[in-house]
Amino acid sequence: MPQRRCSSQQVVAEAVSGVVSRWYRGGVAMTLRLTDEENERLAELAEAEGRSKQEIVRLALAERWAKLHKQEQLDEVLSRVLPRYRSLLDRLGSA
Repeated sequence: MPQRRCSSQQVVAEAVSGVVSRWYRGGVAMTLRLTDEENERLAELAEAEGRSKQEIVRLALAERWAKLHKQEQLDEVLSRVLPRYRSLLDRLGSA
């Protein structure tokens, strides 16, 4: 079955909605230890975006997760496509 392709915004939205929906069903709580400087940066981001510090951390996690999976998808596509066009790319590179 072919994999469904999503925009990075869709991936982030799905990841965030999964985190939020699990939270309201009795999700996992955790303590995040930050330095004073990190806490100030987090508070500054939260204020600037009009979000809670918790939401900023969840969004950052979702964005990093999406970036990781986007790179994995790119690697998979390149591993299939590059061999097919290797000779063409070599000719173009030497032109």
